[in-house]
Amino acid sequence: MIRILPYITVFISCIAIPLSANGQSYIYWGNKNYPSTYLGTFEGEVKSIVLKIGKRGSGDGVILVETKYKNAGSFNGSIYLFLSNGERIKCIDRNLTDTVNQKNRALYFLTKQEVETLKRNNIIKIRFSLKGTLNSSGDFTVENISSFGLDKFRFETSEDFIELFGPPAND
Repeated sequence: MIRILPYITVFISCIAIPLSANGQSYIYWGNKNYPSTYLGTFEGEVKSIVLKIGKRGSGDGVILVETKYKNAGSFNGSIYLFLSNGERIKCIDRNLTDTVNQKNRALYFLTKQEVETLKRNNIIKIRFSLKGTLNSSGDFTVENISSFGLDKFRFETSEDFIELFGPPAND
């Protein structure tokens, strides 16, 4: 029995380490990293973007937007988040752009108040601008609407905000 104990310990360690390593994802930007979660791929008629949210230290957050396809143009200017309650959040361009694996991405900041609003409401549309070649420049809108029904969101983004930031604060 004592001879088996080291093998059991190694076996349990081999299982536990990968499980804990895969439990949290991060947004890496420069020398900083933010605990994050994937919100989904928002689709439009012409463009698609991948959206992740990250948590900063004191309850405010970041949004990482990335072009879904290679060489799709670089993000240019502020982005606008349109919410299920009719509100709009403007994420101000701070010229934090990058290219990774030929996909362009940009980082935008969210205040605590904006995070609280996003815990209560789903993102239904995102408006953004790209600059690049003739076919990749312009203003675009992508949506979070399921093709299976007009009133159904593809991604319940408010639940993702709650999972990362905790439940909404009491008013």
